[in-house]
Amino acid sequence: MTTPGNAGTRRINLTLGALIAVLLGVGATLGYVLSGYQRLFPYKLLNIAGIVYGLVGVVVLSEMVAQSDHLKKFMIRWVGGVLIWAHTIVPIGALVGAGLGYDRPSAAITAKFSLSFFAYSVLVLTVVDFAVVSPQAERRRPLSSRTQAFGLILLVSGLVVQLIAAVQDFNG
Repeated sequence: MTTPGNAGTRRINLTLGALIAVLLGVGATLGYVLSGYQRLFPYKLLNIAGIVYGLVGVVVLSEMVAQSDHLKKFMIRWVGGVLIWAHTIVPIGALVGAGLGYDRPSAAITAKFSLSFFAYSVLVLTVVDFAVVSPQAERRRPLSSRTQAFGLILLVSGLVVQLIAAVQDFNG
């Protein structure tokens, strides 16, 4: 017998399963495509990732989001949650894609980059999960401070990733 609570849980589980499948597919496709580049430079990928972090951070901190509780909740619950899943699943998928293209020119570089990015992501996303998505003292942390923390984490992460990319570029 299906109760209303079970139907909602089932829908959430199906949505999460679909999200994981899509992210895994995106990661595998990305890993396979990147492994085909004749000369893949990881610092260029880091630069792109840093810019994306920064852009999302600016959107999260924008005045439009700051004035709307609905958008704040969306940023915290959906964008934060998808970010956590994407940074966990996409690098794993990219590793699978690099494995499928093991004989391609940049397969080894793609695999190393995927593992490194996954390790970095775990560190950052632990902070995002602890401070933003599911804080231990959620009742004591107002939504606005969680949104600001999320935006700050994204901006700082983006700058750190771009700084790492710049140092790698100098070392060529």
